[in-house]
Amino acid sequence: MTKLDKIKYSFLKELEENENRMVEGREIVIPKKEDYNLDDEAYGNLILYLENEGYITAQYARANGIPFIVMSANITESGKEYLKSNSALG
Repeated sequence: MTKLDKIKYSFLKELEENENRMVEGREIVIPKKEDYNLDDEAYGNLILYLENEGYITAQYARANGIPFIVMSANITESGKEYLKSNSALG
């Protein structure tokens, strides 16, 4: 299991938990680069990767071609399937 696998799983799990947070009226959490000790480029590439794989939908501002401020992010059905298939990472 790679560091990327752990980060992908954690990021998607947070977005999945947002569905419960919305129903319960709690604050929505968008994982930040600091949560994973990533620099701007690595974080931006993570967002693009998750989006390109179809695991998330996201709205963000770009700088130098990569996301640097994520305004919203939601897990997709493919993202939920990834979590189910990789539950051992949890």
